[in-house]
Amino acid sequence: MKPGDTFILPDAFGKHLNVVVAVTKDGSVVLCHFTTRTRRSDPTCVIQPGEHSFVVRETTVRYDQALICESGPAMEALVI
Repeated sequence: MKPGDTFILPDAFGKHLNVVVAVTKDGSVVLCHFTTRTRRSDPTCVIQPGEHSFVVRETTVRYDQALICESGPAMEALVI
């Protein structure tokens, strides 16, 4: 996986588009998910409909909920 790769993961609220924002020296990946933009959303990165095939409404990246995950074959298979 490399920064900019995207994939869909299910969570308690449905399916969210995730993006790799960094890869650490040990190969772990830092992930952030995308969510529908609201008036309280972080405006750092706003994605418009059509900029990604999964995005159908104005969307933002949830940097405040970043995760660090070990990379491997199972993660590589998720990339879209």
